[in-house]
Amino acid sequence: MQNTVSKDARAQTVQDNINTLISTNSCPSCNLTGADLSNANLSGVVLNNANLSGAKLNSANLTNANLNGVILSSTNFSGATWCDGGCTCGDNSFDMCIGCASIDICIPLTLPQKFKGMAYDPKPSNVEQNPGKMYFDDDFYNQDFCQLWGNKTSVGCSQKPDKFRDDLMTMKNIGVNFIRMYDWNEQRDKETFSPIGHQGFLEYAADLGIKVSVPFCNLCMGQAKAEAIIDEINKYSAKAKSAIGLFIVGNELGGFEKFIPETLNAIKGAAGSLSTVPICTPIKTNGSGKDAVVANALIDTANKYDVYKSNSMENRFIACVNFYGIGLPGSTMKPSQQLEEFVDGMLAQGTLLTDNSIPLLLSELGVFLVGGPVPMNNGSCSPANIQPNAGGDQSTQAMWLDEVLAKSNDLMGSKSMYRGSTVFQFMNKNFSKVCAIDRDLGIYSLEQPSMPWHGKARDNNGIFPTDPLYPIDKLNETPRFMPVMNNY
Repeated sequence: MQNTVSKDARAQTVQDNINTLISTNSCPSCNLTGADLSNANLSGVVLNNANLSGAKLNSANLTNANLNGVILSSTNFSGATWCDGGCTCGDNSFDMCIGCASIDICIPLTLPQKFKGMAYDPKPSNVEQNPGKMYFDDDFYNQDFCQLWGNKTSVGCSQKPDKFRDDLMTMKNIGVNFIRMYDWNEQRDKETFSPIGHQGFLEYAADLGIKVSVPFCNLCMGQAKAEAIIDEINKYSAKAKSAIGLFIVGNELGGFEKFIPETLNAIKGAAGSLSTVPICTPIKTNGSGKDAVVANALIDTANKYDVYKSNSMENRFIACVNFYGIGLPGSTMKPSQQLEEFVDGMLAQGTLLTDNSIPLLLSELGVFLVGGPVPMNNGSCSPANIQPNAGGDQSTQAMWLDEVLAKSNDLMGSKSMYRGSTVFQFMNKNFSKVCAIDRDLGIYSLEQPSMPWHGKARDNNGIFPTDPLYPIDKLNETPRFMPVMNNY
């Protein structure tokens, strides 16, 4: 019979609990946050209800381990053996020994330890020829648009013409391990609409080892809409589910804050392994200077955390911030230093994040354009007065981005609760008629080929009548490409 640890022993420090675990092979309800148990032989270990947030269990032997009810947030199970190593993956693999040889396949809740993300919104260049009417919605992560993100072998794409841009493989080759998505229409998953729906996108991401976020956009929140999304996700294959690493509830919310509780309640309906996927609600920074920006971000994060806690979801909460600096020009403080000041402030001793072991993700990261592009009479955007936060043109901005990403890598190495960032963004909106401030922040710009190269959405029996032939635009590297390539 195995020894068990007493309540008094469980109340000790994490290191005390590690020592107890190693000596007794048992530590139920222990606090093991951030514990490094890499390569440990934990065969038959009893860890039910333990807190493993941020723990490293990569390549650990967890054969016949009891992990019932454990708290997992950014836990690294890479390469760990699970069950007897000969089981098949199933939705109920969490809590039950019917999982895979690799636990991170069966419990797809772990975010990358070093988060190298990309904001991805693959709108075709003609999307604004008839704004709001050209396409049925802004969801391009589904079967009908696989010629943008996939290839001939992607699920649901085999009947397409041999014209594929294969954005997911492009991101994989850059070093991206996480993709942030922005729009998700569950109607695309209905059998009568699109039998494959988003499953092909998710399965291809899983094949490439890329985690993705499922967004509950500001207009997709609330009980009914969120439940509809979860109902369809529950039907996905085990492989598709394994790609889901994060649920994102809203983005820079204003009047939509009231819908967070309803959306969280709907997410509780996610079945099996999806029942422990981390969740976040990205905020934006406000103010000028470290003290003001950090204070405002901590207040906003605390408000979100309280909502999650009141809905018994605090153990899945991740602090997500869309970060473009602390409101200072680069001539005053380099953007890389602004990043360091912000992360240091958010993770200082005694803050909400450090006191509650809450990981910090920069859900968007960039060097912003102060003022933004200036509209011209012909509807195009002028380069006049476009001044990046650091000052200068696109090349100067790229130089600053290179330093920002290098600093982010350094911080990931020195601060365990800082998980990294999501570069904003994969491609420019250079065909947009709206001269928005984020128009030219992509690592690629779009170019319409001289000979139109089109993808074709299915006719859906008239259900999505506004989905036309869509251009498969050429991607051209911008000056921002090499900073990402160099640091990812």
